[in-house]
Amino acid sequence: METGDKTYSTRDLNQLTVEQPDSAINVRSLSGLVDYVKLNFDHNRKLMNHVKSPTEVNVFDALNDVNDRRTYVRAGALLSSITFE
Repeated sequence: METGDKTYSTRDLNQLTVEQPDSAINVRSLSGLVDYVKLNFDHNRKLMNHVKSPTEVNVFDALNDVNDRRTYVRAGALLSSITFE
């Protein structure tokens, strides 16, 4: 639908020339995260580590030409849960 100088859609549209994000790899330890970063398996891009919380660390790259960034790996602590009654 076009209204004035703007175009709208009732469906999700993706630009085909832009790389589509993949889901991040989930690991359960910081050593797994470090091994992934050292290996340079998927890319040769500069990476940033983000400590999101005491139990989660994310590794992502710089913004691309359409201001999106890709998260490659997430380390989430595997914590035991204790239920008290």
